[in-house]
Amino acid sequence: MSGIEENHNEARESLRNGSKGQGKGCQRVYDGIVFCLAVSLLLLSSVAGQAVVKEEPSTSIPARPAGMSHTVSFVIRYQFGISGVLTNLRFTYCIPKTIAGRQRVVAMRFSPEPLAVYDDDENRYAVFSFPNPSGDLEVKISGEIELYRYDIETAISARTAAGRSPASLSDIERANTLKAEQLLEVNDPAIKKIAETIKGPRERLAGSGQGQEAIRDAEIETIRDILDSIRGCLQYEYYDDPKKGAGASAARALGMGKGMCQDFANVFVTLCRAKGLPAKPIKGLNTYFEGSTTPTHQWAEVFISDLGWVPFDPTWMSQAYAILRPIYIRESNMATDSRFSISAGSGAPRWWYPNRNRKPEVTVVESYHFYPR
Repeated sequence: MSGIEENHNEARESLRNGSKGQGKGCQRVYDGIVFCLAVSLLLLSSVAGQAVVKEEPSTSIPARPAGMSHTVSFVIRYQFGISGVLTNLRFTYCIPKTIAGRQRVVAMRFSPEPLAVYDDDENRYAVFSFPNPSGDLEVKISGEIELYRYDIETAISARTAAGRSPASLSDIERANTLKAEQLLEVNDPAIKKIAETIKGPRERLAGSGQGQEAIRDAEIETIRDILDSIRGCLQYEYYDDPKKGAGASAARALGMGKGMCQDFANVFVTLCRAKGLPAKPIKGLNTYFEGSTTPTHQWAEVFISDLGWVPFDPTWMSQAYAILRPIYIRESNMATDSRFSISAGSGAPRWWYPNRNRKPEVTVVESYHFYPR
């Protein structure tokens, strides 16, 4: 994933110096916009090729959003150039949906209309189909979305104000968000070695109170230590890996000592799971960015006792980690998705198509534009 190329000055200093407790609230987070574009394997009977992606410069929001909410208009285009004979071109696009307290989709428009739009798990998919395509094709997705600030501070405030019952996880959901996955190698020796240096919630609670607030505080302290550990072993660096998506593996990122947003997010999620904290990677769109042609991004959510699922951005978070500005558009909660190529672990666009006789050539230009509303 290309994602956020330049970080905020405060974040850069925090990452370089390993400073703790500096800054007011939280460093600003750079954004990106990801549209998971892929061909639905469920809809294709055969797979034959993959297009080459070219990127056009994108337009950034002119001012950093502040406050508790932020609404943007967006226009996303994918332009396909086809040479050769195709029997069909189909792809799946992971689109945002309304999530209470996080984001509200005001409008969503498609040109052309998708073959289908459906929900599965927490994600929403739009499926497009072009039978016997040739020449140039374009898919345009536009609309408006209202984003709300949601982080550890607002989660605690909401819990206190509402006086509601603590959030809970089902046994199945807990197991699914603690297990090892293809890009989240909880049992890898490198992961275990780092996890052993971090005091987990149970260790912190030994000999102390066991109430909901005490458990919550122990989990938050563990998350802080995980963030510190990541800053000590990973350096942000954009790279173009010929093994597409391989860098999204948590163990591989640790081995390289560098990574992009998907690497930071997957290492963070894997370490959380290794310490008994249910966690999941989140892929989506950031609506404020600079210096990046394709503003895609990946962050994470951790289930915290008494609060529920709370987002964290391990790529740019300083020790003053508590504030996440309302710039994140949440799309997918999966490290890998069976609808997309496993190589698209970063959430990068992927599509497939059956062909006749010879392999066709398909080039794609993607562009993203955002405007304050």
